[in-house]
Amino acid sequence: AGECQTNPELVGKDVSRNNLSWTGAAGALVSNTEDIIHWVRTLFVEDNLLSAEEKEEMQQIVSLQTGEAIAQTTATDPYGFGLGIIQGYDERWGNYWFYQGETLGYRSFYVYFPCNQVIISALFNSSVDAQNNHARSLIQQVYGTLLEDDPALICQT
Repeated sequence: AGECQTNPELVGKDVSRNNLSWTGAAGALVSNTEDIIHWVRTLFVEDNLLSAEEKEEMQQIVSLQTGEAIAQTTATDPYGFGLGIIQGYDERWGNYWFYQGETLGYRSFYVYFPCNQVIISALFNSSVDAQNNHARSLIQQVYGTLLEDDPALICQT
């Protein structure tokens, strides 16, 4: 088990009674996985929350490797940050959108695959360093299992 890089003094401590008001708007949110899925569905699938111009602006991404604007992520440049969203690329599944929010001791995560409109959301009661963050591999396993169970969801990349 590794230590949390940003707050090593909190490793092993119960932070469930901490007041998250110090995080401003991020701490003001109380949610669950169903709420997150509803938000992502409204934002991407139902497509009636933002105007076409606002959605286009939100999805303009900057490479996390170079800091330059890119049209979309690729195998050689797999992550691009937009306005509160990140586009990722996986050679097996193509482009997808995701985000992870974090406060002391808690993380929320979603991934949305536009090609089949699958949304996966997870909540974690932990705050970890990059070495101990297994959220990505967990989501990949869940998505891979879903595709095995329902091959009709497999997208052409």
